[in-house]
Amino acid sequence: MGIRTSVVGISDIGKHRKKNEDSILLVDLETGTVMDGYSMLERDHVQNRILFVVSDGMGGYDGGEVASKMTVETIVRELRRLPKQLSPPSRLEAAIEEANYRLWKYRSAYGSSVKMGATATAVLVEGDRIYIADVGDSRAFIVREGRIKQLTTDQTLTQMLVQAGALTEEEAGRRKSVLLQAIGSNEYLQIPVSALQLQRGDILVLCTDGLTTKVKNREIMNIVRNESSLESAAKKLVCLANERGGDDNISIILARFEGDELQEKIEAETITKQIEVYASYDPSQSAEAKPRREVRAATFEDWLRTAVVSRFCQTPQQVQQLFGLGSFGDYVVFRKGDYLFPSEEQSDHYWLVCGKYRVLYSDSGNSFENYCFFVAPTDHRTDAEIQQGEVMVRVRRQFFINTLAMLGSYRKAIRCEDDENAMIRVPYNLYCELAKILGKSYVNLLSRS
Repeated sequence: MGIRTSVVGISDIGKHRKKNEDSILLVDLETGTVMDGYSMLERDHVQNRILFVVSDGMGGYDGGEVASKMTVETIVRELRRLPKQLSPPSRLEAAIEEANYRLWKYRSAYGSSVKMGATATAVLVEGDRIYIADVGDSRAFIVREGRIKQLTTDQTLTQMLVQAGALTEEEAGRRKSVLLQAIGSNEYLQIPVSALQLQRGDILVLCTDGLTTKVKNREIMNIVRNESSLESAAKKLVCLANERGGDDNISIILARFEGDELQEKIEAETITKQIEVYASYDPSQSAEAKPRREVRAATFEDWLRTAVVSRFCQTPQQVQQLFGLGSFGDYVVFRKGDYLFPSEEQSDHYWLVCGKYRVLYSDSGNSFENYCFFVAPTDHRTDAEIQQGEVMVRVRRQFFINTLAMLGSYRKAIRCEDDENAMIRVPYNLYCELAKILGKSYVNLLSRS
């Protein structure tokens, strides 16, 4: 049966707002299909790739509506563009960073008089795990075995005071939230990212504060557990928030996970102990400037930078044939700390442009050991400069990163070690055309990479 996901999304204007400035998106990333209303997907572990996003826009007039719509659409678009080989936490962070960058640039173009921003809470489902990232005070919860666990922490002044012990949760509930960061508010953000393994019967809840300021967590849990369907649960939650004032727009996504590819029960004392934190938000720290991850169309000049053309082209005619292909794949920029997991399949191929890559392997569990550093043949650093004192980690001048066949059946990972690690992604159909032009030497070397 694989993994079966039942999902519903509702966005309601509330009782007092003239416009709905919330946006939600539910997307099957495997097909690109946007799911409206109630939907059910059944996928095997590998193909189970779904995205849920809620965003609460701010700014008045059309500003909030534009901000939330731009936010959710950018996150979806970037997640579909970014290579699957990039780890899910990095992909999710990169997508939200791009949404922030685009909205910040949009605001900057119109001057300081434009007041607009948005919250964003996104959950990426891949296989039997969910990855959660958030900016602002829209929330995500998991409902499991009679418990509800909030998976996000509000990035608000009120929450900061609660954590400092200056306010109780009850006192905080009577105060108006002041966001400490929002999509589009600054050029750089701190984006908390975490992960949780799903258990059979889990229910995921995403919502804007139009719900959580009116309905308590335990009430949310009881309704989603006791209603006959997710659809009726979502409608009841909206009605309850409106009955209690409906001061704001109300948006909810509910998703239930079933299937024999999910564990029936995960052994752990608490859900909290199962959560894996990749990055957190610290209100006492300013967001650091970081290089942008990027995916753009590659050019022939990019190809020339990789040394692949000069190494494998034997005649000027071959160079002209390559130039005549017209399509050159994608130019992809990663950054320090990103993990890549090479596919075992002969699908897309990656040519190294620049940067240092630490190749890791594991024969069991999640503990990885160093194998070597990869750098492109065009990298002019000495081995000593690349190793930076790690004398036991050898350096290989490498044209490609493909399946890392030299490591056999070991689990493999690549960690980007420079601020800018650039590659060219060559889709399989383009690789087939290249193979015809460049011949066996190219094919043979790539198959051993």
